[in-house]
Amino acid sequence: MNKELLTVRSFFYGLLSNFFIYSALESNLPSVKKAIQSLMDNSPTAEMADSLGRLADVLESDFGLLVSEADKLFYNPFNVLVPLSASYYEEGREFGKKLITAREILWGVGIEKNEDVYTESEDTIGFLLSSMHTLIQKEISEEATEKAQLELFSKLINPFVSDFTELLSQHPNSVLYKDIAVILDFFVAFERESYGIVRAHRSEKANLLSPPKFGKKRKKQESSGSCEI
Repeated sequence: MNKELLTVRSFFYGLLSNFFIYSALESNLPSVKKAIQSLMDNSPTAEMADSLGRLADVLESDFGLLVSEADKLFYNPFNVLVPLSASYYEEGREFGKKLITAREILWGVGIEKNEDVYTESEDTIGFLLSSMHTLIQKEISEEATEKAQLELFSKLINPFVSDFTELLSQHPNSVLYKDIAVILDFFVAFERESYGIVRAHRSEKANLLSPPKFGKKRKKQESSGSCEI
């Protein structure tokens, strides 16, 4: 794959990972704002342009709104939470077979989670997106990571990401994350076309996704394996 396309893919994965890793958005806010502005200047669709515009306004004027919304969607134990892990969408529980698969793929190319700074599992959407960014950066540096990228996307991301963005779009507390879901859906469609992979549907899975469960507190990520764009 040519380096120009690799750079674009790395850009999207790096940007999107920040929205699903607690505290990463704040620490990487300057680069995230710059990335959003860059996309606004080159938006491929009108819907995405509208979503980017709303995000840009909030990041500039009241960043706390986005942080508060993320807390309501993913972390606050008194709300109905949108699950972040591939295991949940596959088995209805955390720390399932998908976590084992993610670790096998990532360990095979020398990527291991730093337990001191990252509290979420390797099969969560934020960690997966960030890992894809890292793998693409390695390929740009001429390391052979193409197989790991394909496996991570086809075995981990693709099977649940559309269900994930659907829940984001439907959640009563989701406002800005509906716009983030638009961007994620657009990019995932691009990746599917590049890999020749079709969208996964719930009926194709061993376990159908049930409505999100609540009452379980998910740990906030104190830092991240995410990267600046």
